[in-house]
Amino acid sequence: MICGISAFLTAVLLISGAVYASGFSTKVVGLYDSSEGSSAGAFPGEAVKALEEIGFEITYHDVSGGLPGAETMSGSRGIITSFSDSSMNGAAEYCKWVEEQVEKGLVFVALRNFGAYQDSASGRWLEYADVNKAFGAIGLNYLAEWTGNPDLIKIIGIEGEEIKNPGSLKIDNYYDFKQTGVSARGVVVAGRTDREGQESFIVSSSPQGGIVAEEIAGFDYGRYFEGIFFGDALRDRFLLVYDEELAGSGQIIGNVKRIQRYTRIKGDLLRLQGDEKLIQGDIGKYGAVMLALSENFKGGSDLAKSLKSYVEKGGGIISLNPVTSHALYPLFSLNGNHQKKLKKGFGMDFAGIF
Repeated sequence: MICGISAFLTAVLLISGAVYASGFSTKVVGLYDSSEGSSAGAFPGEAVKALEEIGFEITYHDVSGGLPGAETMSGSRGIITSFSDSSMNGAAEYCKWVEEQVEKGLVFVALRNFGAYQDSASGRWLEYADVNKAFGAIGLNYLAEWTGNPDLIKIIGIEGEEIKNPGSLKIDNYYDFKQTGVSARGVVVAGRTDREGQESFIVSSSPQGGIVAEEIAGFDYGRYFEGIFFGDALRDRFLLVYDEELAGSGQIIGNVKRIQRYTRIKGDLLRLQGDEKLIQGDIGKYGAVMLALSENFKGGSDLAKSLKSYVEKGGGIISLNPVTSHALYPLFSLNGNHQKKLKKGFGMDFAGIF
């Protein structure tokens, strides 16, 4: 029996591209500084639109009143900032805090100015070691060398498809950001015409986060954020989705572990406890999605919306018990009379396994 399931699961994984995502939260925290005269509206509109279209919800926080507390950060998946100048009250503490958040697994992306090169209360410019607690966490090393003279700035290279009009790209401000982590990618690499051999990651991307140090016309924020939050396909994991009513049954987790031990295929479990929202980019990372839903499961419509694009793009989906939600039927090309075929298909009987 286990052999049959593992063979089917293996086949599904081999025919659909996917990868693992570390969490399904839709929450990101957006930081701004009202002491600059800014508000939540300081975020580039296209960046906000891209995050919302992906499925994220932004919780805004004003750092002029201090760093976000535990309640604000609870359940957050990442931090997006948008500052207009270089100073912040408690800048050194902020840089250390950013480092700690990335170490916890959160993504950190700085749009426009980093905002914490100088302590606004004392007027003291931070040492490189302090600033690079934040930049080092996302694979970069900051070495200043700022100029605001566009005539001294040249484009050295563009990687990826985030820049829609590379021929017209202009950079108005230059800071020297060196790559320190192999995962950091230079989306836009620039140099100074008056400094030989100098190259800087003006726009960078890594699994830990990145910087977009300029507001670039036509910049594809959607593609940029998807690359950071969702990464590249690995094709070697499955996702088991089960609901609260089945959560008390040790059979689900126990039998999944049995399959994993037998097949050496890695997987993740997601328990639906209410009206959680799932981001398609997260689901699309998996080679297969397995459903184990109780007869009383009420979230079929929302789940079907989340899975629809995944299935249309070739994702593998398996139900380990009869499907009772009519909204899920189209995912299997089913109607009300075909549940037996789903339960006993391809010569395998899933009954009693989960």
